[in-house]
Amino acid sequence: MKYRPDIDGLRAIAVLSVIVFHLNSHWLHGGFIGVDVFFVISGYLITKIIYTDIINHQFSFKVFYQRRINRILPVFFVVMFTTAFVAWYMLLPDDFMLFLKSLKSTTYFWENMFFAQNTGGYWDKSAETMPILHTWSLAVEEQFYIFFPFVLLLLTGIRYQTKTKLIKLSRNNILFILVVVALVSFALAQLSPKSLILSKYNYYSLVTGRAGELLIGGIIGILSVQQSSSNNNQTPNLLIKNCLSIIGFLMMVLSIIFLSEKRLFPSFWAIIPTVGTALVISCYDKRTVIAKLLSIKPLVFIGTISYSLYLWHWPIIVLTKLYLFVDNLTTITQYLGIIILIIVLSLFSFYLVERPCRKHRRSFKFSFFTYYLIPFVIIGGGYYLQYKTQFLNFRYSSEQYKNYVDLNIKALNDGASDKCNSQFPNWIKFTDNQCNIYENDELDSIAVIGDSHAGHLYYGLRRNLENGVLVFPASCALPFYNMSDTNENDPQFKVRYRNTELINSAYDYVIKNEKITTVFLAHHPNCSFHFVVDINDKNLNNHDVAIENGMRRSLSMLTESGKKVILVKDNPALPFDPYQCVIKMMRTGKNECSFDANIHKNNSVLSDYNNIIDKVLLDYPKASSINLSDYLCDKDKCYVATESLLYLDRNHLNKNGSNVVVKKMIPDLEKLGLKKR
Repeated sequence: MKYRPDIDGLRAIAVLSVIVFHLNSHWLHGGFIGVDVFFVISGYLITKIIYTDIINHQFSFKVFYQRRINRILPVFFVVMFTTAFVAWYMLLPDDFMLFLKSLKSTTYFWENMFFAQNTGGYWDKSAETMPILHTWSLAVEEQFYIFFPFVLLLLTGIRYQTKTKLIKLSRNNILFILVVVALVSFALAQLSPKSLILSKYNYYSLVTGRAGELLIGGIIGILSVQQSSSNNNQTPNLLIKNCLSIIGFLMMVLSIIFLSEKRLFPSFWAIIPTVGTALVISCYDKRTVIAKLLSIKPLVFIGTISYSLYLWHWPIIVLTKLYLFVDNLTTITQYLGIIILIIVLSLFSFYLVERPCRKHRRSFKFSFFTYYLIPFVIIGGGYYLQYKTQFLNFRYSSEQYKNYVDLNIKALNDGASDKCNSQFPNWIKFTDNQCNIYENDELDSIAVIGDSHAGHLYYGLRRNLENGVLVFPASCALPFYNMSDTNENDPQFKVRYRNTELINSAYDYVIKNEKITTVFLAHHPNCSFHFVVDINDKNLNNHDVAIENGMRRSLSMLTESGKKVILVKDNPALPFDPYQCVIKMMRTGKNECSFDANIHKNNSVLSDYNNIIDKVLLDYPKASSINLSDYLCDKDKCYVATESLLYLDRNHLNKNGSNVVVKKMIPDLEKLGLKKR
């Protein structure tokens, strides 16, 4: 196939878009569409190669797959092994085991399905910490390479008998079939939100959308094989090519700039950039404006090394963030350091691995054994040994690790959950938060009503108080009477739509129970902010006013029934995964991990909620508030770990954190008449 520099120019735009997006998604909202541009290019090139060989009776599976092995696998496994070594150093044992599972899935080209099954989707926070997440797109292409030659051979080999002669499918028949399959693929992507299975696999799957993108490239690949070149020198033809290629280029570039994760993707939206890319490829003429633009030497060079750039960029970004303990890159030094490292390693792998292996002429057996089978055995064997023996965990002291991650904490086993399930049989049916009722016949009780941030206080209260402790948490629930905190647009609607009923039943129980003298109302305001509705005034659209109305109504009900009411101001939410602190403490030997207190202070949703509390309490002198950040922060820092981890995830305290916070609360709790254990 004749070399086309413009295609390397397209590759450059694609890879640069992806890298910029992954460095900072705010810089280029649709940078992820670079992957879709790659799919069209791959579909075009591979289909053209296969179809040309088939119609010339020269196609060989052995030759085709050897070329793909030599092109893709040597540098791929070099990057994977390098990433595995750094991941072993950087990750905790459980996270490293998950990494090894993802690495194992690359050996049978199934990593796209692995990531679909082990993340909450491409945009999920958990996906951002997976060092080889980006290989999902390579799995999609590899699956296409495996199956599509058989599809084309089948379509070109079909024969059917008419009354007079034997007829085979024409090129137009084949193109029609591929267009239909592509449209079905896009339609499945568009319909994915209506199906749990399609929704889970939509972004990663070959079937939903990605097949359509590859087939758009495949269709123009087939068209290009027998395209007439007799009119290439006529001005009208050049004018048309100029216009269509410019339109296609704008479709692609504007999609990269303006589309974002707020749109369902892939879906029919993906047709815009992929058809645009197809127009640029199919309307090629070295005299067109776009061909000249894409053929400038810097772009062509970047496109030439684009595969190495793509392979290296994501592991470097993810592992650097883990090393620096940051969620997002913020300084010029960080950005420059990562960019330089990506470029250096990409040049190294391109010139020393990718290009030599691609040009190296050896037998199919050599390529298959050296570039695939040996890495397959090493990765599979390493995974099996680690799974069975944990032989790679020697970097970590198991006792130190258990202490850091709070595995030595004592369980309560107080039967409180069983008692609550008996008293409230619908609680666990309607929410994924467990309620607890523990009562001391000789002492008064404290009740905590709210969401999971009410639930995470239970352990500390039970460990540090002699009094009875009752906790009524529901997923993201506002801790106020007759308030709703969800609607059908909430992704967690199914576990939240009965929250009003649950919280109201908790109020009814608490108010009637004379042994309950103190009530805490706890909530994570970032959870429900967008979905607040006051059931008593459903037409009210102001969230802050709705919360204030619900707060006043609830305080009136509780104080009039003789309860002491404490409004809880929430604990700080973390700017990073707390388990990064474990890595940091084990690496440095320090027993402390923290972040800038200004990050917490600048949480506008939490500040607004706290301001509402302060405003309402002016009218309820018998009620008061308690601020959990007072026990977790000083003037400059908020603590994620002191001796051991305090957080379960980015906003929930673990049992140790609950215990530490409540211990510090004891003087305030004793003022309420509660008895220290």
